[in-house]
Amino acid sequence: MQPLVFGTGRRCWWPAVLCFVGCGGGIETAEVSGLVTLDGKPLPGVVVQFEPIDGEQTRLPPGTGMTNSQGRYLLLRPGGKSGAVVGRSTVRVLHGEGGSLGNVAGRSVEGTVSEREVTSGSNSIDIELRSQ
Repeated sequence: MQPLVFGTGRRCWWPAVLCFVGCGGGIETAEVSGLVTLDGKPLPGVVVQFEPIDGEQTRLPPGTGMTNSQGRYLLLRPGGKSGAVVGRSTVRVLHGEGGSLGNVAGRSVEGTVSEREVTSGSNSIDIELRSQ
């Protein structure tokens, strides 16, 4: 790849660097799906977000999914790719509008933020929430 050359004769390599960093070169992702329950019952219509917390990966966008009517989710990454970054992630369960899930039907909910490990391959990670 040839660098961009400006009128002053200066070369610019940043487009190549940005493409390499922004295109996810070397970042391993894995499929993540599961079931979200509240007091043992499926919880539909909530957003599940896996945000990487290891090193340089913290700057990557989270894997995000919404639970269906049976409380099941499948994480997607920008560009429609499935999965989350392999490694430790902060997991958040949010209202469908993206806000904090502090209560459901007037009940306080605990366990909406946790930490989970995403491994290579396919991951089935269930999230169990409890009302207080």
